[in-house]
Amino acid sequence: MTELRHKYITIVKSLYWDFFAEGMCSPETIVVLSSSCDHAFDDEKFPMNDWEHCDGYNFKGFEKRVINYLSSLPCIGKIAKAEMFDSLAFSYDMAVNFVEAHEQASIMI
Repeated sequence: MTELRHKYITIVKSLYWDFFAEGMCSPETIVVLSSSCDHAFDDEKFPMNDWEHCDGYNFKGFEKRVINYLSSLPCIGKIAKAEMFDSLAFSYDMAVNFVEAHEQASIMI
């Protein structure tokens, strides 16, 4: 089982780098996704939870509310809106590539 897990994670990580090479994900995204695979390699005794590692980089409820409030202020609203857009784009990029890599790896395995 450990060998199968190692092979699966290796395939997923390879797919992440393929997506990056094809321009399908940003440099920030590849760092987080690659790190999630490294984290899964380190914790072989525990169930795979690489999405939990990735999800830690997303804005949480309180952070979203703060950014949303700041976006309504006249002096820093544009900065807060840009930060919210960047965060949503990063989250989308990470989620799409995560799901695609895991689907392809499941088929390959």
